[in-house]
Amino acid sequence: MDYNSKWGEVTSLSIDNQTKFFLRAFVLEFQGNFEQVLDIAAEFKSYIKQGDTTNARELGEFDCHLFLEKRGETLTVKALRENLKSEIRLAPTHNVAFVEYLLWKYNKSLNALFTPPPAGSIPPEILQALDQAIDAYNSTKAAQLARLQEIEQLKETATSKRSVASVQAQNKIDQLSGQEFSQKFAEMRALKAKKEAEAALANAPKVDPYELEQKRLAEEEKRKKEEALKLRADSRARLAARSNAFK
Repeated sequence: MDYNSKWGEVTSLSIDNQTKFFLRAFVLEFQGNFEQVLDIAAEFKSYIKQGDTTNARELGEFDCHLFLEKRGETLTVKALRENLKSEIRLAPTHNVAFVEYLLWKYNKSLNALFTPPPAGSIPPEILQALDQAIDAYNSTKAAQLARLQEIEQLKETATSKRSVASVQAQNKIDQLSGQEFSQKFAEMRALKAKKEAEAALANAPKVDPYELEQKRLAEEEKRKKEEALKLRADSRARLAARSNAFK
């Protein structure tokens, strides 16, 4: 099967949405352990040196090497990309999308990525609740990272020769440091909500797509029969009305 167009669609998504796509594909396998993938996504984004990490999709070759090295995964970007070449024609660029890394790390194929779980689909409201919990968890992680990065940026000014700027920088550091407890609390609440959503997912009745389709077809058939009966009844009523009009 030609996965090139589907692959292009997935890798055009943000890192957060690539993560969601991956987790949805393997939802039954990762239920209860989503945060391990979400935390890797946050780490992956931390290697984006410039631009908006919210909409970022990939790492360049050098930054990806740094990411792999920090994680103790000593393979090269070239070796990582070889993982998919039996299934897809990759672009000549050496950039690495996050979903590409996930497929290598968890030994998943494109066929598995683009095939629904064999056990059947999950009720959509459960997946929606899980998506919302994942978003909340990612938001708290991003806020924590942004706070720490701002503190690091202010340190140089705060420790320089005493001036209005250095005092203001230190005051801002103190203010940001004071937010640690509330931010940690928000992170814990988001993690709790995510765990609850995962528990709901684990306990949700699995829906067989075949049964769903059979039910839909039966309901459609019932609706058509009811419409046909109503049309016949209406037709008989009109004929009776005309007959009575000539009496």
